[in-house]
Amino acid sequence: MTTQVKHYIDGEFIQGTGTSQIIVTNPANNSPIAVINAATSDEVHAAIASAKLAFKTWKEVPVSERARVMLRYQHLLKEHHDELATILAKEPVKPSKMPRAMYGAVSKSLNTPVTWRHY
Repeated sequence: MTTQVKHYIDGEFIQGTGTSQIIVTNPANNSPIAVINAATSDEVHAAIASAKLAFKTWKEVPVSERARVMLRYQHLLKEHHDELATILAKEPVKPSKMPRAMYGAVSKSLNTPVTWRHY
């Protein structure tokens, strides 16, 4: 099964309108797993501009609000833990326990107030 993947630009998922497609393959067996319509130059520039603006505005967000966002991120990681681990386990040389441990470590690190000041 092949998944159609969109670009995430300025808070929205959009279909690239470039003239070519990018085929993403499973490295273990070279079977196609995703197709991405290439972005145009304008779409790439829009993504860069949006990312720059997000970086500038994020650092102005109060620590308490950033902490709330990071805790929500932690919750989503836990909620989708098995799904994410299954995706990561498809990478070559990654037993299924390894991705689960990786997500567990990330989730725990997001719960540390000391970490919040870095976001």
